[in-house]
Amino acid sequence: NIMKFTEGGFRDWGYQVAREEFGAKELDGGPWCILDNPETGNQITIKDVIADAMLQQVLT
Repeated sequence: NIMKFTEGGFRDWGYQVAREEFGAKELDGGPWCILDNPETGNQITIKDVIADAMLQQVLT
């Protein structure tokens, strides 16, 4: 399924950019990442979720 392949590619690219450009570190072995906000010092967690699951969580 081409949509699943491209979605996975964009997800992987996003995590790569977070690590290489912003110094994010993998959380518990990855793929989720964490980094510090340079302006506030607060921790930012970068996660992904399948859109269907996210919408279901929003609606319930």
